[in-house]
Amino acid sequence: MSHDNPTALHPGMSGMLDGRRYTVAGRVVFSVQLDGETFFWNEFNLVDSGGSEQTLVYEETEDGSPWKLFKRIEPLPPLAVVEAGAKRVGDTVIVDGKTARVTLVSLSRVCTVEGRAPEGTGVGDVANYFNAEWGGEMLVVSWRGGEIEFYQGKTVPAGRIEGIFNLPHRSTPNLMKGFASRHWGEDFSWVSSGATIVFGLVALFGICASSCERDESPPEPPPKQAAPALRLPDGVRCVLEGRAYTVAGYALIEVATIHGKYDRYEYDLAGAAGSHCLLVNSLGGDAHEWHLLTPVESPRDFTPYTAAALRQGRNTVVAGRPMSVIQLFRMQVLKVEDPSAPSVWPATLQYGLVARQNDEWQIARWTESGLRLYDGRALAEKDVLAGFSAK
Repeated sequence: MSHDNPTALHPGMSGMLDGRRYTVAGRVVFSVQLDGETFFWNEFNLVDSGGSEQTLVYEETEDGSPWKLFKRIEPLPPLAVVEAGAKRVGDTVIVDGKTARVTLVSLSRVCTVEGRAPEGTGVGDVANYFNAEWGGEMLVVSWRGGEIEFYQGKTVPAGRIEGIFNLPHRSTPNLMKGFASRHWGEDFSWVSSGATIVFGLVALFGICASSCERDESPPEPPPKQAAPALRLPDGVRCVLEGRAYTVAGYALIEVATIHGKYDRYEYDLAGAAGSHCLLVNSLGGDAHEWHLLTPVESPRDFTPYTAAALRQGRNTVVAGRPMSVIQLFRMQVLKVEDPSAPSVWPATLQYGLVARQNDEWQIARWTESGLRLYDGRALAEKDVLAGFSAK
């Protein structure tokens, strides 16, 4: 069923696009494995009378725009395969003078070919690729061996595709219904005031959930990553960035992301005049990363609802500041030793996001009843250890 055509568009159909008549030469079904699940999408190979090709991609989305049209480009400066392979989510890439931000890095596999596929495409082919966004458009970079290809695409209204190929109009269902529970477990969506809040998780995949189906025999999810071996004792004093703190308490936190689960330690640091901040070890799952977070007042219009609508990998505005959301997560307090714990680490599940712009970090964490916002900065591990060793 995953390889079935979910559209009314079939090889052999033709229509006028950008002043040229294109014929659907073939349909290719691709798959990708993310977090132990296999997802599928469809690509239609469009060819005009002169042999020029475009790719029409069908992936249902929550905004009702399932079609995207891509053209192959030859950008300047060219990007080498080794450079493409080094890219990670959140990195930037400069193509044709434009800066794009990487939103997904993965492997694709060709599952089915109906009709004529683009040259060099066959069932079973596997390719590396990453998606990036620039100026409201999408950049896809794909490579196999030493060959690399670049595609620039944009969303095309469904009504336009229906008109070009004389397809029957179809209404778009509520594609996000149940999405959070399928990918995060039942408690990754919650209902308040009659409205289900969804967490913008489609952006985590770069593909749509509803056009994708669960593999009947997915591999086991990765085991949960243990907390860092180092735990700072209560009452110990430190100097970080020239300021003196005392560890007032700590919490062991379980974090769940689309890539799996891991535990981390968070420390309540008491400073001068009753001030407090958080020292987080392993914010993104790396035991050697440290972040110092200062609580700040959240703008009135930055609520759990607006935070939940933000998407990973997107350049956006977080609490009034231009940032890039680099992680969405769910967290649960496993153990806490701190008299101020109810305000710092509530016992209920929390949801959150990590955003970054250059050296500035923002972390938002929320429950149904409210949101806490932190400004943060990364600290080098050697500076943290030296700060706790200072007399």
